Order: sequence, then structure tokens, then C-alpha cells
Amino acid sequence: MGARIAGALAEVHRRGVVHRDVSPHHVIVLDDGSVRLTDFRSASLTRIDSSVTSTQGSLAYMAPEKTGRMNRPVDKRADLYSLGVTLYELLTGRLPFEGNDPLEWFHAHIAKTPLSPSQLDERIPASVDAIVLKLLSKRAEERYHGATGLQRDLERCAANLERGQTAAFQLGADDVPDDFRVAHRLYGREVEVAQLIAGFNRARSAGSCAVTLISGYSGVGKSALVGELYQPVVREQGRFVSGKFDQYKRDIPYATIVQAFRDLLRGLLTVGETSLSGWRDRLRDALGVNGRLIVDVVPELETIVGPQPPVVELDPHEGQNRFELVFTAFVRVFARTDHPLVVFLDDMQWADGATLGLLKMLARPGQVPDLQLVLAFRSNEVDASHPFQLSVDSMRASGVSIDTVSVLDLAPEHVLQLVSDTVSRRPAEAASLASMVATKAGGNPFFIGELLQVLHARGLLAFDAESRGWTWDEAAIRATAVADNVVDLLIDRILILPDETRRALTLASCFGSRFDLRTLAMVLDVSVESVWTALEPALADGFVVAVDDSLGPARTRFVSSTTSFNKPPTHSCSTNELQFTFASVACYEAASSMAPRKCSSTR
Repeated sequence: MGARIAGALAEVHRRGVVHRDVSPHHVIVLDDGSVRLTDFRSASLTRIDSSVTSTQGSLAYMAPEKTGRMNRPVDKRADLYSLGVTLYELLTGRLPFEGNDPLEWFHAHIAKTPLSPSQLDERIPASVDAIVLKLLSKRAEERYHGATGLQRDLERCAANLERGQTAAFQLGADDVPDDFRVAHRLYGREVEVAQLIAGFNRARSAGSCAVTLISGYSGVGKSALVGELYQPVVREQGRFVSGKFDQYKRDIPYATIVQAFRDLLRGLLTVGETSLSGWRDRLRDALGVNGRLIVDVVPELETIVGPQPPVVELDPHEGQNRFELVFTAFVRVFARTDHPLVVFLDDMQWADGATLGLLKMLARPGQVPDLQLVLAFRSNEVDASHPFQLSVDSMRASGVSIDTVSVLDLAPEHVLQLVSDTVSRRPAEAASLASMVATKAGGNPFFIGELLQVLHARGLLAFDAESRGWTWDEAAIRATAVADNVVDLLIDRILILPDETRRALTLASCFGSRFDLRTLAMVLDVSVESVWTALEPALADGFVVAVDDSLGPARTRFVSSTTSFNKPPTHSCSTNELQFTFASVACYEAASSMAPRKCSSTR
């Protein structure tokens, strides 16, 4: 039965669709024993979905990356996780995890290790155990690449069981990805990850805020490194919020840190009324008569604590001091011994002065225990006189515990690992390709990934069905001229997009790194549907990511009126809610550099 379900899922994936809600409720077994998957209301096209996370679907069957808390893209491997939960339930009669609300389910999928099926039923053979637990791996790269490889292992397992063979065997022998995907593992960062986690542990034990600085060039992997904190934080029942500064919005005080806490409050609104009541009481006690100060900048707070009375007007200096004190009290509500808090702020080189002052207040010894501030910045843009560096110096002078984690380019052996994983070849086989990539891109992980994407787009990396791996033309790659920096490389990729996509991207960059569909349509003087159509190639190529401002990471939904996939699904989206962000600062800078001069000068 499992092999037939995997076969049905493989057919869905071959049609370029991610189901996004695989569960026993959506599997039908016909009288002839064939299997059909149903309910494609949450489904999406794989070419659009690769960079979009979503909390839609059945919480009990949700892959960790779909929670938006794993710093990983969502692709067809999320369906394999859901199928793993389904098989677990079919085998044991129970789910691998339990939860009462979204936050509990998120914690379970991200941090808890399930019992093996055989621990619940000793009749389940080791070979079945191994397959199900592989599907339930927290990291997508540790699961199967595709449903076809899973189907073949299940068929082999069934054949072995018929012969009385129950022992586990090597899994994934026939599991090779035939769609191009740059590997998303973290390579060569073990020491840096350990430093980051040590800062988190220090915040939990020192009785004061711990500050961890992450320095490095653009694209070197600072954000990916911080993503490794998600699991340790969730495992300790902690909370993780993040924000990213925009170089063209430095005149908006507190905007980035406020956005981070807006996302946190939206998460609270998903818990049950009993839990929410406890948060309501704690917030009211902490804010007292000054709740209006926080409600004015974090409107979601009013949904929890109710309308707040006006506050007394003060002169600007006293008003700023009062706001910092009240916001610190607000943060203390969430940074607790039983629920430590991590606040990650990226691109600190563009932080506004008001936020820097607030961070100094939060970091002050004894102010906010169980808080870790993780502050990432471009080391080549921050010198001794930079406002951020002056703020760090001030923190140190006041006794704040500060560690610095320097993120450097990848070493040659780690470039080799990245390339060999991407092309599904042994390191010895991929050595020549890795050498060429390193020559052109150095050890910058983002640049390497973009270069590999360019080589694939130009047909210089191709999948060979016979050898079940990727092949390349060394002479053609050596002769290929590519830009010598990431932004120019991305500009080259933008230039080959359709005209309407290029225009939409460049004008969108005038709004900053985040923009919404409706406003962009007004600027372009076209319908929302036309803008959506124009942006589809940019979504497919990973230039922009769809997000839902009301729910955190959002889905791009595609609906099929049939279950047989005789025709491609058609799309529909909530145009009032759908927003986008550029997938990286480099993508934003590339689009911005191509924007009309008038637009750029008034940004």
C-alpha cells in the first residue's frame, strides 16, 4: 500500500505540483487497489513554491520547513515528510507527535524525535522502521530526494518481506534528484554554530542579555548560520523572532525590531483562549498605563490586551526614554526562564539611531534576562566610527556580554562538498567542476549557488538519466564569461527575464525590500492579476518570495478542479493580503540598480 501511495505522489510531482497536505484523509484506495490523492486546495506548482513557506495544511502532518521556522525552502520533500507521518499512523494507529495548538505542533515537528514504529509494535520490521524514520527527518536534505526513490525502496521492502527478509538495507540506491536544486546544507560552520548556541545558553544562565555579533561579507552565509539556532531554541521551548534592516528606510525609527515583534504577537493569536488569557494578564501588568505606546507601533497588541488609554505627552527626549523603558518591559514578558527569547536583526550596518538606542537599553546588564540579541552586519561596511560599532563599544563599556562570530568564505573542501551534493556526484567525480566554480566564485556560498543556477540555465549542467546524475561540459564552462560579483551575476539573470517581469521587479525595488501586489499594480497601472502573472517568473527563479503580512510566511495557492491532473492547476491568491520580499539583499540590490533614476532618487 505504501508503495502505491508513493507512486501516486510521484505522479503528482512529475506534473510539477506539490500537494502540501498529504494525509490519510486525502488518500483514496479504489476497488482495483489503485491509489488516488485528493483535495488539492493547498497545492502549488513546484517551480513557484520552492522559496515559499506556509502554515497551511493539517498541522499533524506538517513538515518542519513549512512552519517558517527552519530557514529552509519548501519543496516536494515536504510532501514526503507528510507521507512519512501518514505511513507512521497507518502502521501504528497513532501519530508520531501530539499537539493542542499550532505552537505545540511546530515545536513537535521541529524539535521532538519520534519513537520508531517498532517500539510501538514489535511486529514492524527494521526495514520499514528505517524508511519511515528517513521520511521523518527534520532536515529535508536527509529525506528522500523524490517519491520515486521512496516507491522503489518500499517495493524492495515488500519483496524482501515476502521472502521472509526483515533486515534493513541501504536506502535511496535509486533516489537521485532529476530537478536541479542547489544544496541547502550548512558547510564548514561547526565552530561558528557552536559559538552561536553557546551565546544562547549564556543568555539562559547569566541573568542578563547576551549579545552575539555575526560579521561577514554579503552572501557569505550569516543568515543561514543563524538559522541553525531555530532547533536548539525551539527544543528549549524558546521563541525566535527576526527582522532585516533596509538601507533605504533608515529614517523610520524602530521599524525593523517592531516588525519582528508583530510576527511574535501574530503567533500568540493562534493559541487557545486559556493560554491567550495568561499572556493578556502578563502584558497588561507589564505595560500598565503606557500600553498605548506599544499598541501604536505594534497594532496586533490591541487584539490581545484591548483598547489602551492615551498617554501623557512628553518632550521628545523624555518621550524616547519612556518608550525604551516601556518596550523593555514589553520584551521581558516574552523573555522568560521557561521560554527564552532570541531576537535576530540582520544588516545592522543600516540600523536607525533609535533602534540602536533601544538595543543598548535591552542589552544593559540585569534588564532582560533570558534574551539573546543576534546582530548580523557586513564587516566591510562597518568601521570604527560607524554608528553600529559605536553602539557596540558603548554596550561593552557598560558591561554587556558580547561575542563576535566571524563568518568567512568556504574552504576549498567545503566548496567541493556543496558542489558534489548539488550535482549528486561523489566528491572525486565533482572535483573538476568544484575547482572551476571556486575559480569564478571564490568561497562565497551565495555566489556559488547563483553561479550553479546560471550554468544550469545555460544548459551547461544537465541530468543524465542513464547514469542518474548531473553531467557538465568542462570546456564550455571554462569558456563561459560570468560577472565577477553576485549583484552583476543577478543582473545578468534579470536581463533574460520577460520584459514585464523585469519592469515589475525594478519598480518593486523602489518600495524597499518588501512590497505588496496591489500597490505595485497601481504604480504599473495594470490589474493585480497582470502583476501576478508578471512576477511568476521572478518567483520561479527565486528573486522574490511571497509572504502573508497577516500570518507570517504565506503560500502561493494553486487549485485543481480534478484529481487526475489532466490539466495543469490554475492559480488564485488573496490579492488583499499577498505581499512579497526580495529573496536576498543581493536580489534587491540587483533589481534596485536597474530601477528608473527618478524612482531611485526618491526612494
